[in-house]
Amino acid sequence: AKLKYYNNNLIFLVEKNFLIQSGDPTGTGKGGRSIFGILNEKSIGNGEKEAQNFKRGSQSPKHAPSMKTVGYFEDEIRPDIELNKKGLLCMANTGPNTNTSQFFVTLRGDDLEYLNGKHTIFGEVVEGLET
Repeated sequence: AKLKYYNNNLIFLVEKNFLIQSGDPTGTGKGGRSIFGILNEKSIGNGEKEAQNFKRGSQSPKHAPSMKTVGYFEDEIRPDIELNKKGLLCMANTGPNTNTSQFFVTLRGDDLEYLNGKHTIFGEVVEGLET
C-alpha cells in the first residue's frame, strides 16, 4: 500500500462464472513484478532481463537467477485450503513459484479442483459479490 503499486490497476480479465484478474500495472495481463523485484531492482539490476536470458537458455541451471532476483516469490500453498467457493483471492502465476503481482478472484465454487495446489489462496471477499 505504501508504494501505491496497485493504485489504478485495471481488472484486465473477466471470465464469466469463473474469475476476474488484476494486479498488472500495464493492464495487459503480461506485466507485473513482485515486491521482491521492485524493492531489490536497484541492488541487483534488471531481474526481468536475467529471467528472459535464463528462459532462452543463455544461462546454465548452475547460474540460474534466484526467484527473488527475477522478482518472483514462492508458492505458499496449504493443502487444507482448497479452491472451492466464490470470492477466493488467489495469486495468478505461470507455474510453480512464479508469483508476481497478479491475482484473481473466483466467481464460482464448483469445478475448480484442477487449480488446487497450483495457486496460493491468500484471502476471501467478504461482501459485494452479489453484484
